[in-house]
Amino acid sequence: MNLNVGTIVPLAACVVYVVLIALVARQSLDRRVNQLFIWCALLLMMWSFGSFICHANPANINLLFWNRFLVVCLMVVPVALFHFVRAFLGKSQPRVWLSLGYGLCALFALLTIMGYTVKNAYYVDGVGEHELGIASVAIVPVALAFTAAAIFNLVQGYRKEKDPFARNRIAYPLAGISIGTVLIASNIVPDWRWYPIDHSGNLINASLLSYAILRYRLLDIHIAFRRGALYALLTLILGGVLIGAGAALAASFGVLDRINWGLGVVTALVVAMGIPPFYQLMRRQIGGLFAGEHSDYRRVLRSTSRALSAMPDLEEQASWLMDNLMQTMDVEKGGLFLLDDEQQRYLPQALRGYDNLAVSQIHLESDNPAVAFLAKSDRCLTAEGLEQVPQLRAMWKLEREQLEELETRVLVPVKVKDNLIGVILLGPKRSRKPYSVDDLEFIYLVANQAAVAIENTRLYQEATDRAEWIDMTNKLTRVIGSSLDMDQVYETFTTALKNLVDFDRISIGLAEEDKLRLLLVSSEVPIELGTGDILPLKRSVAAWVIEHKSTNIENDFAQERQFPVDETLLRDGLRSAIRVPLFSKGEVFGSLNLTSRRPNAYGEREQKILEQIAGQVAVAIQNALLYEEAKRAYEEAKRAYEELNAAQEFMVRSEKLRALGEMAGGVAHDFNNVLSVILGRAQLVLEDIEDPMLKRSIKAIEQAALDAAKTVRRLQEFTRVRRDQVFDQVKVNQLVRSALQMVEPRFRESWQKDGVEIEVSTDLNAVNSVRGDMAELREALINIIFNAVDSMPQGGKLTVKAWQEDNQVVLSVSDTGVGMPDEIKSKIFDPFFTTKGPDGMGLGLSITYGIITRHGGNIDVESSPGEGTTFYVRLPLGGEEMKNRSSSSSPSPVRKSKILLVDDDPEVSEVLELMLAQIGHEVAVVSQGQEAVALFEQGDYDLVITDLGMPDISGWEVAKAVKRKRSETPVILITGWGIQLDSEEMSRSGVDGVIAKPFSKQVLVDQLARLLKDAK
Repeated sequence: MNLNVGTIVPLAACVVYVVLIALVARQSLDRRVNQLFIWCALLLMMWSFGSFICHANPANINLLFWNRFLVVCLMVVPVALFHFVRAFLGKSQPRVWLSLGYGLCALFALLTIMGYTVKNAYYVDGVGEHELGIASVAIVPVALAFTAAAIFNLVQGYRKEKDPFARNRIAYPLAGISIGTVLIASNIVPDWRWYPIDHSGNLINASLLSYAILRYRLLDIHIAFRRGALYALLTLILGGVLIGAGAALAASFGVLDRINWGLGVVTALVVAMGIPPFYQLMRRQIGGLFAGEHSDYRRVLRSTSRALSAMPDLEEQASWLMDNLMQTMDVEKGGLFLLDDEQQRYLPQALRGYDNLAVSQIHLESDNPAVAFLAKSDRCLTAEGLEQVPQLRAMWKLEREQLEELETRVLVPVKVKDNLIGVILLGPKRSRKPYSVDDLEFIYLVANQAAVAIENTRLYQEATDRAEWIDMTNKLTRVIGSSLDMDQVYETFTTALKNLVDFDRISIGLAEEDKLRLLLVSSEVPIELGTGDILPLKRSVAAWVIEHKSTNIENDFAQERQFPVDETLLRDGLRSAIRVPLFSKGEVFGSLNLTSRRPNAYGEREQKILEQIAGQVAVAIQNALLYEEAKRAYEEAKRAYEELNAAQEFMVRSEKLRALGEMAGGVAHDFNNVLSVILGRAQLVLEDIEDPMLKRSIKAIEQAALDAAKTVRRLQEFTRVRRDQVFDQVKVNQLVRSALQMVEPRFRESWQKDGVEIEVSTDLNAVNSVRGDMAELREALINIIFNAVDSMPQGGKLTVKAWQEDNQVVLSVSDTGVGMPDEIKSKIFDPFFTTKGPDGMGLGLSITYGIITRHGGNIDVESSPGEGTTFYVRLPLGGEEMKNRSSSSSPSPVRKSKILLVDDDPEVSEVLELMLAQIGHEVAVVSQGQEAVALFEQGDYDLVITDLGMPDISGWEVAKAVKRKRSETPVILITGWGIQLDSEEMSRSGVDGVIAKPFSKQVLVDQLARLLKDAK
């Protein structure tokens, strides 16, 4: 077997292919590009192995077979490479051309087997020779066509790709296939066939392809060639050392003659790779030359894009970028400056290594010549370049001093679509070595990667801010459109605003004449001023905002305070504030105020956001204020309407009862006159007759007249026109207990008769007495209780409560009965209205209403069907206890007196005259009031009796005239109106007594005895 260089290189190539196939297969067999790479590598490995066999010439080798094997493998390789390139570029597979290529390969394989490509093969002096057939001529153009197609596709993809890193990835297979094709073509030269040139190209091609497929290195191709050469040089040096060591070892054992140099090289390589310490030493040496003194460019390039893309925060990106870049370049100081669109200057985003705090305030202006140069160029700018580029010599002294203070050695543009969005500044290396061309190219590539990630983050942040702004605006708009509740608007607004602008306290102040009212306040810190507080408008921040119609920003209360309220805010721990005007019809009516515990918390960004929002906030506040005003007006109008409606109902009810009372009063007057004659005549007759039968008949007439008088009196009570009673103090709790005691038999009867149980409960608080008549009030309360019992036919609960409210005592009677609708509730106090059918008269609640009204109170009712009924009785508080005006002493004997009697009814006057004469008095009778007054002035009368209603003047006027003439003369008013007379009016007119028609003789005697008690 021949072992020489021509044998070792194909064998080494074969081994490398085996390793590459194993690596690619281990990485992934699912990817199409990996599958095609393995296919190509397998063909090239078989070709290298066949070449090794042919050159090694082992014993009993069939040279013709192995030559034909080489031809078959070699003619399939171009088609397989074309197939792989299409998949590598992500292009569609041309099925027609691939089918044609693989079909021709199958045809050539068949022709090779038949002997039309290699006719014969043999060795001459140990060198292999072969004879080619006619079919071999056709193989060459087919192989060249598919190889050229593969190279053309790679060139086309490289030119179309704009991303330098993607172009760089394409450059690897392009270079590998091109180099391999050229070196394989060396087989055309007959004298070169037995040199391993073609397999060297094969090895280079496989290495570059595996480098691109497996690792996707993002380095410029010329750097890879140059550093690959360093690897090769180091390998040759170390290999020579190892070979020499192996040869020396073999010679020492005297076996040098048993091996040739080829076996020595293989042995040396095996020994070198098998000794881990030596292998690690070799790897470190190669890595040191490859990566530089302290750098790992590949690691940074591989991780930069991926790491920055995974960071959504701009500050985090800037910190990571500068930390890794400075570590890789072994730099002491550096920083990243990013463009501020509003200020149009480059502000420091991440500074490293500077101890001077003043450095953090440095910024790069857009018109700085160095920045302008970076904006137009596509390369880094070094400190030497600052002196060499002509346009940079015009830099101002301040700009040069800034760069010197930053110890600038390199300025790197960070550009996206030819727009300079930032500048990377690097200081001197710790090694004090200058930046090489490779360093600058590496930094530029990193800056390009970072630019894309930074711009994406900025766009994302802008989109996020815009989305949050739109979302907040939509929320606010929805609230404004759907709610007029200021509290709801305020809560939604502050929650949404917190996502855009940081604050610890927010308030809305409204100017009201010379005052400032804090409409709404919310705070995350304890504060002195809260919602509803009133402050002087003068010298306030609101006054400033109103006057200037612009936003006010205070950066730090600890440094400077513009307004008195700032002292209070500073005590609360707040440091900075922004106040935005709220406009309505071009005028400022208030301000939106945000304060923060951080100094310098508000700037142009916050001002812009808040001024855009303030318009909608102003609309929301105005709408809410108008709504509140309209709501108050509506409530006032509703209350006024209810009061008016209640007054109207009261007036209508009162008018009904008044009309009924007037009618009843008129009827009672006429009835009383008639009954007076009947009763008087009957009593006079009884004085003069002795016949028992006749006397009994006359007494029947007398009793009938008295009963008729009671009927008239009840009619007057029903119409609520009685005024003859004197009110006294009534204890309310005693009144309630008395009424419940009187209705207890009714409850007992319901239980015994119908099995209906009424549960009674009371809640009687300590209340003052009321002024009234105990009997009448008890009757009114009993009527209400009976009405409640009637509404609970199946039983239920009755609750009576008493409490004091302002200057009134309130009695409530509640039941759990059937309730009543509004149409019935509005009629329950009307006379003769009833829901009880024939069993009811419809007068109970009407009489109750009259009693309560006459006592100066009112009665209301609340009821709904199925929810029971509650009556509310309100009575005014009483004064001092009234003295008993009745005298317990017996009337003195009546002396004979001269009496003036005036009545327009001759029958009544005649009866009175007869009664008075029978008693023993002298009577002068007249029928007109004026006549009576004239007669009284002419004569000397002891007493005057006058009718109330007369044609010319009333009895009141007669009484007044008598009192004016002689005040000591008693005046008795006799009238058919009876109990309708007002005691106060009687006192004002000088009336000393009243005799109501119909009257009895005894009543007349009692009155005369009381008024003429001094008779001797």
